[in-house]
Amino acid sequence: VLSVATGRRYIMFIKTDGSLWACGMNSFGQLGDGTEKQRTKPVKIMDKVASVAISQYSTMAVKKDGSLWAW
Repeated sequence: VLSVATGRRYIMFIKTDGSLWACGMNSFGQLGDGTEKQRTKPVKIMDKVASVAISQYSTMAVKKDGSLWAW
């Protein structure tokens, strides 16, 4: 794991290969997997991520190409 960010009852982490993973509460879609289903095991969200930031119920990721993604 390269980087970890924690939110309100959920976490996001970037692996060394640049993939973004998430697990935990997802009542507002904050995991970014297209659902509102709680995830007790990590799920892959996207690839080529440089950084991730979390607020209480939302997430933002900057990809390696400089694009900003938010959910």
